[in-house]
Amino acid sequence: MKVIGVVGLPGSGKGEFSRIAGEFEIPVIVMGDSIREYVRTSGQMLSDL
Repeated sequence: MKVIGVVGLPGSGKGEFSRIAGEFEIPVIVMGDSIREYVRTSGQMLSDL
């Protein structure tokens, strides 16, 4: 399995990259979404992390 990490400042094109990757059926995992899901399902507050 190959993993591509995309990082950058706001407005640098991370979302655009993710959108294009999705068009090519490349799985995209957004870390912020993963953290929010963890917090939601664990009963913790985001400020606790």
